[in-house]
This record gives sequence, structure tokens and C-alpha cells, in this order.
Amino acid sequence: MVTQLRFENSFWTPNNYTGGITVLYDKLEQGRIENEEIVAFIRERISIEELYGKKLCDLSKISSRQDGFLRDDGASLRRSFEKVKNECCNLGQAHLQLASNLAEMVLQPLLKSKEEHAKRLKSSRDELTDYMKMYERLIVDVEKARINYQNKCKIADEIANEASIQRSLEKEKEKMRNEFQLLVVVLGEQSFTEDEIMKFFLRMREEIPSHEVKFPILGVYNDVYTGEDIAKWLQENHLSARTLREAEMIGQELADQGFLRLIGAYGNKFTSSPSAYYQWKAKAFNLRTTEEATPLSKGWGGLVSTIASNQPNEKRARKEADEADEAYRHAVRRLDKTRLHLEESMIDHLNFMERKELDRIKASKAAFLNYAATFSGIISTTQMTSERLLIYHEALNPEKDIRFMIERYRTGPFIPQVILYRNQYNGSANDQTFGVPLEEKAKHDLKYIPQVVTKCLSCITKGFSKWSDADKRLVWTTDVPLASIHALRDNINDGKLINVLIEEYDLTIVAGVLKLYLLELPECLLTFELYEPVKLLYSINPDDQDVETRLSSVSNLITTIPEGNYRTLNAFISHLHQLALSVDSSDNFITTISQIYGFILLRPANKYFQKFKHYIELNRRNYETFRKSRFFAI
Repeated sequence: MVTQLRFENSFWTPNNYTGGITVLYDKLEQGRIENEEIVAFIRERISIEELYGKKLCDLSKISSRQDGFLRDDGASLRRSFEKVKNECCNLGQAHLQLASNLAEMVLQPLLKSKEEHAKRLKSSRDELTDYMKMYERLIVDVEKARINYQNKCKIADEIANEASIQRSLEKEKEKMRNEFQLLVVVLGEQSFTEDEIMKFFLRMREEIPSHEVKFPILGVYNDVYTGEDIAKWLQENHLSARTLREAEMIGQELADQGFLRLIGAYGNKFTSSPSAYYQWKAKAFNLRTTEEATPLSKGWGGLVSTIASNQPNEKRARKEADEADEAYRHAVRRLDKTRLHLEESMIDHLNFMERKELDRIKASKAAFLNYAATFSGIISTTQMTSERLLIYHEALNPEKDIRFMIERYRTGPFIPQVILYRNQYNGSANDQTFGVPLEEKAKHDLKYIPQVVTKCLSCITKGFSKWSDADKRLVWTTDVPLASIHALRDNINDGKLINVLIEEYDLTIVAGVLKLYLLELPECLLTFELYEPVKLLYSINPDDQDVETRLSSVSNLITTIPEGNYRTLNAFISHLHQLALSVDSSDNFITTISQIYGFILLRPANKYFQKFKHYIELNRRNYETFRKSRFFAI
């Protein structure tokens, strides 16, 4: 049994949704153009029928458009249409009634169908485009929130570290003050005697450019220095002023200890601004003009004040980091909910447009049938033409055309791309289940097999006691609406109360959410690396290799996968095998299971699948081998 190809499982692209949707809707747009071609053809045919003869022959030579039927070959609709055009030369003697019949039986229904289809196509494409644009905007918002969160964490960590260093410096300076009573002044991490500080201040006065500044009302001040020049000089000449912030702290100490004063403004705050002006106080050149204890007491008081002022900054920075974390978390969750809604909408639109595209081709088929029927009343010379048109009608296969379109233009199967919230310190496994790598989840839960797997399998096994054998098969093979699966996924994604929550849902939904969990893993259960060896193994003709040899080879390959993958695979395959033994399973049931879950368990890292037949057969054989392998405790 070959997996049925449908729009909903064939037009997905990794990392973004735009690629597959663009390919599909471009192809559907081609269908709209094909409708226009057919309508244009019928209209022209009616005109030519009224003019008779030669015009019909000219019409048969009209070329199809490059963006319509000439875009690809192989579709039965195109072949039938081309045959219809070729018959026009044989209808040179058709009479006016034929034109009337064509207008009534063919043209009017086609016009109605064409207009309705064009409106549906535009509406569907516009709606999906709006959803995808909103999703892309949210991706940008999440990235901004993540960067802001990381920056806030970095700033908070730096301020906390700086505060810790300052507290250590305070203790060290207190110790130094007690041990070295002869030291007169301490600036930053450097201590000065009276002679040293006098020389230090003298250098500052000589090397820092002075200015003459006029202030309104206050008048003109000479020997004025800007905060920017002072900070720059300190960075170049003071051992503790390695950064601008440290230079500003030393400048503040100079102001607090009475060596500098702020000119033209209130207060005594030191800033490294070209518009902040300072003058030396007399104390800077004669320490003994004030009490002996003043420099030290003010110096240490300034340091304590600086540290105390940093403490609110530290709390504020940490609060801002926490707020940024919450904003980032909220943005990720909003993005993920939008993604789920987008996927649901996409599947709804894909199913809807597949039905409408099928209806469009069927409408064309009906139009061709009516077109052929209009010739039933024509004279015997047109009978052969009518019969040939009926043959072309029979050759037109809408279902085959849909399959042809999917096989030629498909971009990939449905593989959800989970957007994980990654905490700066705890990773992504703390309060998330779906999309988290098995190894990371195992480390967090201290269990090899994820809880969602064991709980879902346990719930299904327990629920089977109330089901008939025929219904048990449906649990793993029934298609469940994605919205129902997403509802359960959203409830259990945080990993809490899984047992209680899943019991409220139908077993088909529980099986569906387990299937979605395995599909959303960043790497398939059997790992991407195993795909090529398995593919190579099954490329060998079964007649050239006995079953035991193949089982041994596959068993050896399976032992190479990680422990968590192995145990999870064992639990899942064991459950399916017990189901196969407990019910009267036919080869058709096993094949269906392998086609549905083989792709989920084993697939290549490249998410584009242009050829499925070999892959489907490979998965069917894989399941048979896993079922028989002695490496699984079944």
C-alpha cells in the first residue's frame, strides 16, 4: 500500500513555511490561468463556430501559455486539452446550433467555476500570507527579546561582580588604614603620603589643560578643568583608573574629600562630561589647612557612599534581567502558540484547496464532456470527432493530475519546527517537553525514556481493555485533527500531571500526540546517521542475503544509537509488536504502520524528499526487521 500523497503532507519546507506554500500556490495560480485558457478557448470556439470553416482550423493552432499548460507535461488535463484543440479542423461545417449549445452547456458553467475558483484562491493565499507575516514578525520579536534578555543578564552579572569587588576593596582599604596610619590619602586602590599626594596634584594641575569659563550671574572663573579632561588624565596616570567608570569614581573621591569643587551647578557630583567644570580647592595644595582626620574620613565615607549607591543599581539590574527573562519567555510562548495556529490554518487551507483544485479539474472534465455532447446533433461528418473527444474525456483523470502535481512540485513532508525557550542558566528542558533533545530531557528527568512516551503508551495499553480488536488498529492509523493534538500537546508540554491530563482524551488523540512528539524531536529516534547504512543494507537483493544475516546487520546498527534513543525505540516498537500479536493483523496493517511511523523513526537529515517509493519500502522492511530483531525485548 503506497502512502497517499496529499497537499497537507507534501508542501512543507524546513525552517520556514513560505517555501512550500509559495510553490503550491504558484502551481494553483497556474490552474487559474489554465481556467482562463479553457474559457478563452471555448469563447473563441463559439466565435469560430459562427464563422465556420477556416477559423476552426486556425483555432487548433493556438499555442498554450508558458505559465499555463506548457509549464509541465504529463498531466492528463493538458493532453486531453491538446487533443480537443486538434479536432477543431474537423468541425469546419458545424452549424450555428453548435455555437448556441457550447455557450449554454459549456461556457456559462466554466465562467462560474472560474470566477469562484479565482476568488477562493486569492482569499486563501492572502489569509495564509497574513498569518505567515505575523509569524515572521513574532520571530523577530523573540530574537530581540532574547538579545535583550542576554544583555540584561550580562549587565546584572557585571554590576553584581563590580559591587562584590568594591566591597572587597572597602575591607582591604579599612585594613590598610589601620595598618598604615602614615598614609594620608587613598584614591581608588592607590594610597598616598602627604608628599606623594602633593606631587600628584601638582602634576594634575600642570598636565591637565585649564580653561577660563564665564557663567551667567557668577562671572568668570579662571583655572577651570572639565570633568572629561580630569577623567582622561586619571585613566592615563592612575593605577586604579583602568576604565572610564573607575576614573569617575576616583574623581568623585577627589570631590568628596574636598580637593575638587563643582562650578556653575549645585551639588558635588563628578561626571566625565566636557560641560562639567571643576576647580581645585586650597586643600589640594595644603592638606594641613583642615583637620588631620578629614581626608581619610571623607575618603572612606565617599567609598562607602559609592558602594551603597551601587547596591540599588545591582537590585535594579537584576530586576530588569528578570523582567527581560519574563518578556522573552512570554514572547517564545506567544510565538509557539502562533506557530501551532499557523500550522492548523495551513493544513485546513491545504485540504480545502486540494478539494477545490480537484473540483476545478472535475469542472473542466465536465465541461469537456458537455463540449463533446454538443456534437451529438451534428451531421454524420462530425460523429467521428465526437467519439474521439469522448475518448479524450475518458483519458482525463483528475486524481492522477493531482498526484502528478504533488509528485512534481512537492517540497517536503510535514516536519514541525519547534521554537524552544532556552533559559540562560537552565537550558530548555526545565518546563518544556516537545522539541527538547532526548539527551537533554533525559539529563533533566533522570530517565532514559521521556515521560510523555511511557505515559502515553501506558494510557493506550490500559485503554485497550475496553476496545475491540478491530478498533485497536484504528488507534495508530486514524488521522486526528491537528488542532485536537495541539490542544493535548499544549496541556502536557510542561511535563506536569501528564497521567491525569491524557486520560481525559480519546486514545486516538493520545497516539497522535505521541506521534507529534516523536516528529518534533530535533533528530529522528534512529538518528540521521543510521539512514544511509540502513538504505545501503536494504538495497541488497533479498535473494542475495538471508534473513539472519540481515537481522544481525540491523541489530549491530541499532546498538550504535544513543541509550535514550534505544530504550525509547524499544518501548515504542514493543508496544506495536504486542498490538500486532494481539489482533488479527494482516500484512496491510503492518505496512500501514510502517508507512506512517517509519518516516518518523528513521529519515535522512536532509528534510527534502523528492522520491518516496524507495523510502516507503525501506521503512516497511525496517519495521519487519525491528519486529524480529533479538535486540528488542518484545
